[in-house]
Amino acid sequence: MSLAPASHRATPAPLPRTRVLDRPPPPADATPAGGLMQVLLPALGGVGMVLFMIAGGNVLLLVAGMVMLVVTVGGAVGMYVSTRSGSRRRFTFAREKYLRHLDDVRADLREEARAQRRHDDDAHPDPVALLARVVAGEVRARRLRDADAWALRVGVGAAPHPVRVVVPEAETDPVTARAMASLARAHRVLPGAPILLRPEDGDVALRGGIDDVRAVARSALLQAAAAARPERLRITVVAPDPADHAWCRWLPHLLGPDGRVRLHGIPGDERHAGGDSPDVGPWDTGAGDDAILHLVVVEHDADRPAVLVPSRPPFGADAVPGRWVLHLVPGTTAAHDIDRGDPVPTEVLVESGASRLVLLHDGIVHREGVPDAVGAGLAETLARAIAARSRLGAPDDDGPVGPLPPARVLGVDDVDRFDPQVAWTAPHAERDLLTVVVGRDERGTELRLDLKESGHGGSGPHGVLVGATGSGKSELLRSMVLGLAGTHHPDDLTFVLVDYKGGATFSGLEALPHVAGVVTNLGDDLGLVDRMHTALLGEIRRRQQVLHDAGRLTDVYAYRAARAAGRAECREPLPHLVVVIDEFAELLTAVPDIHDLFTTIGRIGRSIGVHQLLASQRLDDGRLRGLEAFLSYRIALRTFTVEESRAVIGSTAAAGLPSAPGGGYLRTDTTVRFEAAYVSAPQAGARRAAAPVEVVDWLPHTSTSASASEPTSRTGSTSGCAAAPPEHEASGTVTVLDAAVARMTDAAPRTRPVWLPPLPDLLGVDELLSRHPAPGPFVARVGLLDLPSQQTVVPFDLDLRHGACHVAVLGGPDSGRSTALRTLAYAVARHHTAAEFVVHGIDLDGDALRPLEVLPHAGSIAGRRDEELLRRILRETLREIDRRSPRAPGTPEVLLLVDGYGTLRSREDLHEQVLAILTRGADVGVHVAMTASRWHDLRPPVQTSVHARLELRLNDPLDSAVDRRLAEHLPAETPGRALVAAGRIAHLAVVGLGDAERERYVALANVFPHRARPVPMLPTDLRLGELLARVDTTRDLDTATRWWIGVEEDDLAPTGVGADGPHLLVLGDRRSGRTSLLRTILRQCLDEEDTVVALLDPRRTLIDDLPAERLVAYASTGVETSSVVLSLTEELRARSTSAPQATSPRHGGGGGRRTSRIVLVVDDAELLAGPDPLGPLEPYLATGGDLGFTLVVARHSGGAARALYDPVLGRIKELGCPGLLLSGDPEEGPPWPGAPMRPLPPGRAVLARRGQAPTLCHLARP
Repeated sequence: MSLAPASHRATPAPLPRTRVLDRPPPPADATPAGGLMQVLLPALGGVGMVLFMIAGGNVLLLVAGMVMLVVTVGGAVGMYVSTRSGSRRRFTFAREKYLRHLDDVRADLREEARAQRRHDDDAHPDPVALLARVVAGEVRARRLRDADAWALRVGVGAAPHPVRVVVPEAETDPVTARAMASLARAHRVLPGAPILLRPEDGDVALRGGIDDVRAVARSALLQAAAAARPERLRITVVAPDPADHAWCRWLPHLLGPDGRVRLHGIPGDERHAGGDSPDVGPWDTGAGDDAILHLVVVEHDADRPAVLVPSRPPFGADAVPGRWVLHLVPGTTAAHDIDRGDPVPTEVLVESGASRLVLLHDGIVHREGVPDAVGAGLAETLARAIAARSRLGAPDDDGPVGPLPPARVLGVDDVDRFDPQVAWTAPHAERDLLTVVVGRDERGTELRLDLKESGHGGSGPHGVLVGATGSGKSELLRSMVLGLAGTHHPDDLTFVLVDYKGGATFSGLEALPHVAGVVTNLGDDLGLVDRMHTALLGEIRRRQQVLHDAGRLTDVYAYRAARAAGRAECREPLPHLVVVIDEFAELLTAVPDIHDLFTTIGRIGRSIGVHQLLASQRLDDGRLRGLEAFLSYRIALRTFTVEESRAVIGSTAAAGLPSAPGGGYLRTDTTVRFEAAYVSAPQAGARRAAAPVEVVDWLPHTSTSASASEPTSRTGSTSGCAAAPPEHEASGTVTVLDAAVARMTDAAPRTRPVWLPPLPDLLGVDELLSRHPAPGPFVARVGLLDLPSQQTVVPFDLDLRHGACHVAVLGGPDSGRSTALRTLAYAVARHHTAAEFVVHGIDLDGDALRPLEVLPHAGSIAGRRDEELLRRILRETLREIDRRSPRAPGTPEVLLLVDGYGTLRSREDLHEQVLAILTRGADVGVHVAMTASRWHDLRPPVQTSVHARLELRLNDPLDSAVDRRLAEHLPAETPGRALVAAGRIAHLAVVGLGDAERERYVALANVFPHRARPVPMLPTDLRLGELLARVDTTRDLDTATRWWIGVEEDDLAPTGVGADGPHLLVLGDRRSGRTSLLRTILRQCLDEEDTVVALLDPRRTLIDDLPAERLVAYASTGVETSSVVLSLTEELRARSTSAPQATSPRHGGGGGRRTSRIVLVVDDAELLAGPDPLGPLEPYLATGGDLGFTLVVARHSGGAARALYDPVLGRIKELGCPGLLLSGDPEEGPPWPGAPMRPLPPGRAVLARRGQAPTLCHLARP
């Protein structure tokens, strides 16, 4: 079944009138009949089984067979029954479901019928209801553009239903088909619909008994007079005896231009108007009249033939005014012709006793029904009521009488006469407080809206305004704000203006001293919504506190009275605050939580003087849920749908308003039609001067000669404007709003701000420091902190000594985290010398900290590739902490910057050092500022050591450890916006952009010429003589050290070998300094008188470094190597069997002989021939110290891990002897625990000793 709109012209239908229901009905019942075979086949099978069992003669089988037979037959019968009943149940369910669907359709049709009747009763009431409405002033105002603007009701009868039911032509269930047919028949017509006459259908002839025809004519004339003003409609009545229509004299529509009533008789020789000159005659209505329609009623004489008067087309090209003639023809004649032979277009036949009425068009019956018969008494009563209403000012049929002069919202007729000082200081009655002119009502009087609550005689405090695009919503908001501002001092009334879309709704109102804040572009930055929420809640709490401190006053009216009485605690004004929010529906969609703010203001705003006006283009269903009880006044301009109109003002009237902007309805206790004021109208004779554009620099100019000062401004044109000015501003026209605002701008000090401008997108450190008092010692002023709940913005400071000893800056890529570290360092360095403040940096994310090298306070900055410098910075910082325990006066504050903690976290050795600095540094003036991608990247011990946390925009707001909701709204395109403690938002400053940053560092270096001492590094070239000279001057060195080999990294002190074991293993690539180390050792061996050297030198590189008298053995080939090793083995065997006094190198032998210490130096051990050339020496390595034997083995690092499986090399490692690891391939694996091979510069080596951490050192060369 489907529903389609009916096609008819007599009865208009209200919206909605079309609904298509094409759900198909269920098909006819096709349940199969079912056959006997469904039962016989299983039964025959069961009988066969019984016969088979009986043939055996067994009693048990016989019983079992009978049971099987019964079960088989019963199952077959059950299957047959269930098959038929199951399909029947499914079909029955489908039928019932569709019948329920038809019930829903029937309910929809009944609702459509009720809506049609409501429309008809409102537009075309019956005579009795019309009288009641005229007396009450509730007659529906008709507009010229309405389809039935001039339609007249003559009766009621059956009319086509507004929705036509279409029954599908398909084979369906008979029951369903009958139900659909019954539904279509029952709702084919709508009884009691008005029968209308329309001017466009032509002249009308009412035929019947004269009394019946007059009764119907009275009803039509009274409806026309009630629905149109006399200026729009003129009525002329012509009758044989005017006394029969005496009641008409009360209608003002019959008054002519000369003041005479247009009620004429028909003289004996002027019974009809002549032929081709219809304008000739004593009752002509065409001359000198401005009415839109002339309704001429001509009653014909029953004794003479009726000659019908021709008329002009009522709405043709020359139809101003048009004429519509209503002929009252007595008798029962069925057809009459006018004098030119044309048929009468429309006829109405009224049967005797006014019991039945027939409407014909061109001789065809169109409608039938019961006529509206009005007696002469009721007609006169109704005519008198219409006349009385006309004297009071009848409602206009097409809207108010002209627009309200724009300046009337200010209380003056011309804006040139507006003086804000006079308007604000003039004595006003208390009832005028918070009252504003919004427009002009239907009577032409000013319509005032009182925003006070009902307890003080107003219609407030809260309201809603809904208007479609182009309905004048924004203009009405501007008019209301301007009107309230022009009649109230800023001490009495202030505004917060909120525009979600950031358009030009409140453009031009920002300069009013009443405006405590203008919030725009919320849709582009949802973070501003949270800020607005916080600011308004802060204002609510502030007002509550003010009332409490003033003596626990109940409301703002009591505060005003106390202030007027001169109470000391009420000196400060507490003005009413009107919060105007445009496009609040879209705001609720984007941020549903803002609904709580609207509810809070609605609940407690009355007592604290906070009013809200919510405006929107659309109003979806449920948007006002929870707010309806607080919205005491409602304004509806033209709406998109009737549902929106009904939701705002409780009726559909706003949906039918004309498309011209400004028309609307105001609903308080009653609903009033009005035309809004238009304050954007141009002021007569005024033009706007072209104003220069001022461009303000957030950052000072980059010239080094200029000190940090206030931001400069320059005048000129700009092409990067955020939004174009309104059209009237671009055209140079001065509007009434502009003129009024200009007069009020400097007339009073600005009110206390509730909403401050948002934090800037770019902020310079020098500008920040110059605009605020200087911070305390070692306090870094790094940005601005937004405190919307306190309506202020304050400098954001980090006190390195108290509260912010260690700082963590968290953020994703391009969030400004590295810039924050530079800002922190510069902000402190700007007020302290290099002797008071030192900065070191570890840059693991790139080169973001490299610009700080120019800063005089910068000690050392290590990049990700400066591995050695990175370790030196950490170790030197730890040594500084050790030296400061306890801290001595005058020591500088040290700030260690770590950019890229995530990279550092993977280096356990470095991470432990950073953790030690965090744990121990805060008490001795050593601070750490680090960056990471998120808070959870910091290990728990590090998290507990961080005192201040700055959270920039993260990759995922869910990672926020401060406030996930606020983190989601941080703008990605604004680096430096950060969340700080307690969920507050700050914006971090920058030192400069591009070269300007370096210039500021250079300028600071010129102010502080003394630079901080960089972290000392290992030397790149060290001679043995220099090393030995350091040994002579260095105290607390290990006296057991035998050979000094270089300088270690930890404290840059000399280091050597021999104290940890007699033997030494050296691993390194070619050109890594391996042979040079052996020469250094050999040079020191020459200084030992009791030391002799045996040398295995396959490449013959060391032969020239020893004199022959100190060289006891030398080998370069495999045979020679075996001979030397065997000879040395025999010597060691002999020493091991001798007395300790004889064998120890520190004691003389028998007879005073002194045993020499033997040093076997092996270079390029990988080149020695044989599978195990040094194997015979392995038994004597453990007792080498007692036997006076030392083995020094150097080999290539290639295959070092595998080479340690060699018995001799492995034994050296097992004995805990030291190892020196020069440059090598990292893939070789760690020869010593925790000391892998790695590329190193020539001369660099890692000294690995048992029980100690591997130490980088630089080797001396001879």
